Amino acid sequence: MSKLLLTKYKWRRRGNTKSRGWSKLVDFVEVDCNEVSDSDSEHSNNSLASISPKSDLSIERLQFSGAFVSRGKGDSLQLMTRCSEFMEDDFGEETLTADYNGECCRFRIWSPYKSKLAAALLKDLAHVQIFEGSKVMYLGAATGCSVSHLADIVGAGGVVYAVETSPWANSELLALAKRRPNVVAITEDATMPYKYHRVISESVDFLFCDALHHEQLRILMLHARHFLRPGGRFALMLTGTPQDSAGLGAVQRLHAEQLDALDQISLQPYVHGQFLLAGVYNLTIPETLADA
Repeated sequence: MSKLLLTKYKWRRRGNTKSRGWSKLVDFVEVDCNEVSDSDSEHSNNSLASISPKSDLSIERLQFSGAFVSRGKGDSLQLMTRCSEFMEDDFGEETLTADYNGECCRFRIWSPYKSKLAAALLKDLAHVQIFEGSKVMYLGAATGCSVSHLADIVGAGGVVYAVETSPWANSELLALAKRRPNVVAITEDATMPYKYHRVISESVDFLFCDALHHEQLRILMLHARHFLRPGGRFALMLTGTPQDSAGLGAVQRLHAEQLDALDQISLQPYVHGQFLLAGVYNLTIPETLADA
C-alpha cells in the first residue's frame, strides 16, 4: 500500500535575525495515499499541497528540461522541480507532495516572477536543454534561488557552477554551495573568467547569462569560448524587446563567435524591459579530434 508524507510546519523565532527571522519546525505524518481527504489536507500548511493519485492535479515533465509543470483546474500551470533529497526549503518556496508515475514525490515551486530562467521554461523555450547529469554554468547567480532549482534538476551526477560578484549575495550563495554538493559557488568578476578557469574541470552543457552588466554580450562570448562544449546551448538576458535593433545586432555578434541564435522571446508578463535570446554553440571540431 503506497504511503504519502504530509508535512506540517510550525514556526519559531530565530535568535539571529540578519536574514530570515523565522525558521520552520517540520512534523511528518505518514498516511495512505488512497485515503487522503479534504479534511486531512486542512491540517497541513497552505504552502504544501498533499495530492492523492485521484486528484485533479496532473504533473507533466517538460520536454526540453528536467523541470515539471503541475496543471490544475482551469489549466493553471505551476513550474516546479523535484527535490533531489528531503531538506528544508532553500528559499521558502511552496512545496507539494504528489503522485508522479505511481510514486509519491516531493516538488518545489519555481516562481517565474523570481527567476527569468523559470519564466523562459514556462514560455515553452525549446532551446534550453537541462537534464539529470547536465553541467550548467549560471552567470549572475545572485543569492542562488534559480541555482538551487537547477541543482534539483541535474542531480548528483551533474554540477551547477554559480558565478556572482555582488558582495551582498556572496554569503547566501556560499551557504547554498555548502548545503548542495553539486553546486560550485564562484565569487569572482564575470568579466575575467581566467580567474576561475581552473575551478571548472570540464566543459558545460548549458550556459545562462544574466550578469546585469553593460558588457553582457561580451561576457557570454568569453564564457562560451572558455567553457561551453561544442553543440552546447546558451541563453542570455538582453534589455529591450526581440523586435529592437539591439536584438539584431546581438545575433550578428554572436554568429561571428559561432554562437547561433535559435530563438528570441519576450518573458512578459513575468519579466518586463528584457527579453531572452537562446541558441547553440556551433564550434567546428577539427576532424583529427573528432575521430580520436
